[in-house]
Amino acid sequence: MDWPEFALFMVPMAILATVFGIAIMTRWFRHKEVLALIDKGLLSDAHYVSTPPGYELLIWGVMLTALGIALVIGLYPIGPHLVDEPWPLHFGPWMLTGLIPLFVGLGLLVLHFVIRKRDQTASIDEAG
Repeated sequence: MDWPEFALFMVPMAILATVFGIAIMTRWFRHKEVLALIDKGLLSDAHYVSTPPGYELLIWGVMLTALGIALVIGLYPIGPHLVDEPWPLHFGPWMLTGLIPLFVGLGLLVLHFVIRKRDQTASIDEAG
């Protein structure tokens, strides 16, 4: 693997790792803050669950899908200039950098709609 191919793969992966690391740290600190407020009696348990189930999956699904689409569109014209042999439809291994977040985002969106449908069905069963 030559240096341009390595950089083309590692730079987006480093950006993704940084974004996910910041998101995880932010979520963890928020969780610790809410637990401390609950322990001190300044926040009730009812306030902690403010979003409907699966809402975070929707947000992450939309963000990852958009990121994946942007990376696929951005990497599509770059790849053929890096390799000597032609790839079908210019679709080579460099496209995994965009396809992985794209399909993870689509999976999260599907999971959101499955959870929402399950909760709607459960609430209808409880009411009826």
